[in-house]
Amino acid sequence: MHARLKHMLAAELYGNERVPQLDTDFADIMCKGADELGFYVISMQDADTYAELRALAPQLLEAEWASAQEIDRLFLVLPKEPQDLWAVKVVKRLFDVSIIWRTETGWAGPSADAALGR
Repeated sequence: MHARLKHMLAAELYGNERVPQLDTDFADIMCKGADELGFYVISMQDADTYAELRALAPQLLEAEWASAQEIDRLFLVLPKEPQDLWAVKVVKRLFDVSIIWRTETGWAGPSADAALGR
């Protein structure tokens, strides 16, 4: 599932005229947009609840710090919509980590357009 999500996301980024870098040292995908650098980490576990989402967010902050790069946007990529949808906004506000997820027809989440370079 992890590799499938990564390649689906990369294909979407390419389709939106972005050039993603896959399998960097600290992120599954890094992608430079017109004026910002996005850092994408694909969750290898289901994260449905606030507690699960909250536990994953610091991992992105740690990876950003370890990369020693100025990352403009952090994206946690989930295989499906989380059960606690309200938690997506809380995690964004507390950690500045945006959450997107795969749907049957594409991608969703409050930051999906930004994440996909639309």
